[in-house]
Amino acid sequence: MKLCNKCILPENYSGLIMDDNGTCNLCKQNTKIDYWGQDALKKDISEIIKKNKNKEYDCIVSFSGGRDSSYLLWYAIEKLKLKPLAVFIDSGLIPKQTIDNVKKISEKLGVQLVIKKHDFLLKSIDHSLKSWVKYPEAATLTNLCNGCRYGIGKLINDEAIKRKINLVLAGGTPFEKGFFKKNLISNNQNSHISFFVGYAKLVLKNPLLILSYHNLKMQVLEYFTMKSGYVNSQDKKNLTILSPFYKYVKWDERLVNDTIENALNWKSNPELNSTYRGDCVVGIIRQFLYNLMLGYNDKDDHLSWLIRDGQISREDALQRVENEKKVGIDTLKYTFSEIGIDYDSYVEEFKKNIKKHKIKLLGDDKFTAQCLFLDC
Repeated sequence: MKLCNKCILPENYSGLIMDDNGTCNLCKQNTKIDYWGQDALKKDISEIIKKNKNKEYDCIVSFSGGRDSSYLLWYAIEKLKLKPLAVFIDSGLIPKQTIDNVKKISEKLGVQLVIKKHDFLLKSIDHSLKSWVKYPEAATLTNLCNGCRYGIGKLINDEAIKRKINLVLAGGTPFEKGFFKKNLISNNQNSHISFFVGYAKLVLKNPLLILSYHNLKMQVLEYFTMKSGYVNSQDKKNLTILSPFYKYVKWDERLVNDTIENALNWKSNPELNSTYRGDCVVGIIRQFLYNLMLGYNDKDDHLSWLIRDGQISREDALQRVENEKKVGIDTLKYTFSEIGIDYDSYVEEFKKNIKKHKIKLLGDDKFTAQCLFLDC
C-alpha cells in the first residue's frame, strides 16, 4: 500500500487525494495553528466562572482516566489554579487499569471524584457487534460505540446543570480528527443529506443495523446532540464546554506523557503497546477491526497529525505505528468475553460473511493479531 511521502496515511485513507509527487491533500492543506495562549484561556475561564452559582467548584473536568483527560485534570489544578470536580462516566466496559488510574489520580491531586454510571452502551453493544458482522464494513464500525458517546455527554452535562456549574473542561486536540470515519459514509462531511443518503445505502445492505429500537435511538441521539471540537460550545442551559488544548494551549505528546507518568504515576493499558485509545474495551475491538478492514485506524491518523505538527518524524511514526497497533489474541478474547460474546463463534461468522459478500481485507498480515483472527 502506497503511503503519503510526508505523513503515514495510506492511499486508501477515505477522502485522501495524492498528488503526482505522492503528497496527500491533508499535508498540503495543513497550516500552523496559531494558539490563543494560556492567558487568553485564563481570561475566558474567569469570565465564565463569574456566573457560577456553585461556590465550591470552578468547573467540572470530564475525566475518563485516559492519557489526555488525566493531563487535563492536572493542568486545571497546577496551571490554571482551578478547583475542579472530576466526573468519571462508567459505561460498564472500562478496563481495570483505567479505573485504577481514575481513583489513584483523583486521590493524588486531592480532587473530589464523582462516578456516574449508565447502561446505554451495555444495552447496545451485543446488537451492534452481531449486526455488524452480518455484513462487515468499515463504514459501520462507528456503531460499535453507540450509547457511550451519548452517555458521556448527557451525564456530564446533567451533573454540571444539577450542581449549577457553568463550565466543563473536556479533552480534545487538533490531532485526533478521524476524518475517515465520516468520509466512509459520506463524501461531504458538512451535508446532513449526504450523510443520511450514505448511511441509508449501508442500511439497505444490512437492515439489522437499525432493527433494534435502543440502537436506532442511540444513533439518532448521538448524531443530533454530540458537539464536535468542544471549543466554546454552549447549550440552552448556559453551560460552556471548552477544550483548552484545541485552540488555546498546544498539546505536546512528550510533555503530556512525561507529566502523567512522573507526576501522577499514570499507567497505560498493559494489554496494549500505546498510551492512546486504550481506556475502553469496545474501543480496542473497534480499532482492531478498522485496521483489519482498512489497513489503518485512529493511530495512523493521530501520528500523521503529529508529523504535520512537527512533534515526531515520519520515520519515528512508521516505527511506532507498527508496534502500537498490535493487539494480542489473548487481549481480543478477553475483550469479547467482557462483552459476553463468544470469540470463536464470532470469528467463524466473520469469516463466513466476508466470503459471502466478497469483502476484501486491507489489513497487513504483519500484525500478529490479524493473522490469528483469520488463521493465516
